[in-house]
Amino acid sequence: MKIKMTDYLLGNNRKRRLRVYISLLALTLTLTFLPLIIKPLGDTALQDPFHLRHHQHPDPVASRAKHSIHENHLREGSSRDSRLREGKMESEREMRGRDAVSLRIEGEGERSTEKPEVILDYDAVFNTTTTRWPLVVFSTMGRLGNCLSSYATALTFAARSDVTIAVTQNIYESVTSLLEPSSLSLAVVSSELLFEAQDLGVAEVVQPDYLHDDMTSHLLPAVQRAAEERAKDATKRKIYILEGYPNRMKMLAGHHSKVRSNFQIRDDLKRKAMNFLDKIRKSSRRKPTFIGFHIRRKDYVKYSQKFHNCSLPSSAFYHDALDYYRARYAHPLFVVASDDLSHARQHLADARDVVFSEMSRPEEDLALLASCSHSIMTAGSFGFWASYLAGGEVLYAHLKGCSRTPWVHPDTVSGPGFERWREV
Repeated sequence: MKIKMTDYLLGNNRKRRLRVYISLLALTLTLTFLPLIIKPLGDTALQDPFHLRHHQHPDPVASRAKHSIHENHLREGSSRDSRLREGKMESEREMRGRDAVSLRIEGEGERSTEKPEVILDYDAVFNTTTTRWPLVVFSTMGRLGNCLSSYATALTFAARSDVTIAVTQNIYESVTSLLEPSSLSLAVVSSELLFEAQDLGVAEVVQPDYLHDDMTSHLLPAVQRAAEERAKDATKRKIYILEGYPNRMKMLAGHHSKVRSNFQIRDDLKRKAMNFLDKIRKSSRRKPTFIGFHIRRKDYVKYSQKFHNCSLPSSAFYHDALDYYRARYAHPLFVVASDDLSHARQHLADARDVVFSEMSRPEEDLALLASCSHSIMTAGSFGFWASYLAGGEVLYAHLKGCSRTPWVHPDTVSGPGFERWREV
């Protein structure tokens, strides 16, 4: 006698047999209709590779993978810059947690007056009609001075480009440690979106010539190429990421009003700087003219020797610069800030008209120097921006015989707006 498999497995238990039959029927229906459900989603994913990644619920495994991509990107960037950083030693600053960003996405016609306070994520970039594709994003791994330079350089391109010019989240978070967020006008793209765009192949990283310290010649060709692509197809979604340390300050010539309108120092920092200066003013018998003096040392000593083949300014420059202002003003008082205050104190010990900064953070030092009437600087982007924002006369060391042009040099601080910059 033949025995059915179900009878063999279940015996004469009718309830158990019924449950098995219902399960088999459900499995058959699922296998029949599942392809019809999956196909539309597959078509959508093909049309927009960002779609599923953006709208699906967070996946712990995917989140760990994305974090790994983030770390790999930073390691690759560090390796890529190793030739430059052998001398420069510019480490990536720790990102400061700030929730708000002031941005302005410029439309096809007049600029929008609304400035929503949000770092641009997927929706703000891809699900909007105001992004002028391609999107060009300025990026740097540098600290405060380098981030200010990148932001200012991006501003000069935004004023004359038909594509959307933006900066990275790292640049924004760095510059807003010093500047008022509400004064900044460029769009800010989230780090997560940039990593994902690179992973999906819709972002192109454009690198400078690090070996020859050429940090600017790659910028204009990339922006021009983006503009040409826009002219051919204004809907093509592509992101250009322009890396490097823009260090040719003559690019700012003719754009000073735009830069200064954006670079408004935070009120809390200005108050702290003025309290420091007022305390000194009250202790002085005469009304002083404050001269900010920034002395750059530490990693820049090795960088200048190995990369520029020349040395940083010596104490002879310090005293020549002090004597210059002493001859011009009745009561100059020099406010000194440095990344090596022990060196500064040692070489300025005999100067009775010198006071040293008591600030604890870089942005506080920069705000203090920018609150002075005139400036002295030795080298580097930090000293440049302290002098630039002070807005008065600037003395800088003319380093001669260098194999490569230093950051601040007669060739780099030239053109309209730099008339009061003088080398010693």
